Amino acid sequence: MSFLGRFVPPRERALRHGTYAELEENLKYDKNLRFCMAQLDSMLNGNDFDPEQKRALAVARKELKVLWRKPSPRRAEVFRVVRRVAEAILKLFHRD
Repeated sequence: MSFLGRFVPPRERALRHGTYAELEENLKYDKNLRFCMAQLDSMLNGNDFDPEQKRALAVARKELKVLWRKPSPRRAEVFRVVRRVAEAILKLFHRD
């Protein structure tokens, strides 16, 4: 297909129109994200952690929920939230 006399590859056309699933994912229906939310909830409901650790876990869960509600988050946003959740979980198990 040409656009004003210039050949535009199909991949580039798809990116221009936003048809790639990567750009239009709706995370509300993602089973992996729902699993993570359920695991964070079960960790929060347990009595294994002190209040500071539970607070960090609750903040991570809140950020994950905000991401979950976004209709089409960018990859950078997803990576940022995953990093924060991972840091919160690692702090739970890292004892000084």
